[in-house]
Amino acid sequence: MQLKYGEMDVALVGQIADLSNKTIDSFAAEEALDPGVPVIRASNPEKQIKKAGTGTLKDVIGITVHQHKEPDDPYYPVGYSVGVMTRGRIWVPVTKAVTAGKVANYKIADNGFTDEAVASGIEAVGVSCVFLTSSAAAGIAEIEIGHANVTVTAGA
Repeated sequence: MQLKYGEMDVALVGQIADLSNKTIDSFAAEEALDPGVPVIRASNPEKQIKKAGTGTLKDVIGITVHQHKEPDDPYYPVGYSVGVMTRGRIWVPVTKAVTAGKVANYKIADNGFTDEAVASGIEAVGVSCVFLTSSAAAGIAEIEIGHANVTVTAGA
């Protein structure tokens, strides 16, 4: 997003990071969603998704992808066809400074990813996620979903 003339952010939340191998599946939004959020299967598990929350992050199948369209608030209304990255590299919101190479967990209250260890209010995501870039503060960072060097353990 351009902030002012001559200056742009590195990426948008939910933006596909590069042309490396990736898998993006399409689902209908059971509830209103924004790009860059972890999602789980919903009422119709073959066709619908909804945002993961406390206790359901272990069931995450992927992260919603940014699609160029007229902005809404929230970005994807109920019933909208949403791309979900289940494997690949994507830009996500981060709650604080993070370090490349660390496992990406999700901080529920802040609606963003963190490299902090799993604790109260911070849950492991159901698909392996590792930070590929660092950030100096809250903002955005690139993660890889399905990173080969991470094993997700439920409840860890």
